[in-house]
Amino acid sequence: MPAWARLGATAVAAIIVAEAAAWLLRPSGVLDPVAVEPASILSGEEIARAEDYRSGQRLLFVGGVAAQGVLLVLLIGGRPAAVRRVLERAGERPLLGG
Repeated sequence: MPAWARLGATAVAAIIVAEAAAWLLRPSGVLDPVAVEPASILSGEEIARAEDYRSGQRLLFVGGVAAQGVLLVLLIGGRPAAVRRVLERAGERPLLGG
C-alpha cells in the first residue's frame, strides 16, 4: 500500500474514532432553554458592545475559513516538495504521522 494511502487511512480512522467518541459521550438528555430578555440583564451600552464584538468575531471566522480553504486547495492541487516530504515521513510512522 502506498504511503499516501496509509496516511489517508490513518486520518480517516482518526476521524471515525473521534466521531464515535463524541457520539458515545454526548449528554443523555437535552435541557430546554429559558427565555431571557437581554435588556433584563444588561444595559443598552453593554448590548451594543456585545453586538460590535459579535460582528468582529464573525469576520474573523469567515476569514479563518477562507484561509483554511485556500491552504487546503494549495496543498491538494500543488503538493509542494516540502509538503510531499512531510507526508512521506508521516507515512513511514503512521501512528505518529496521524
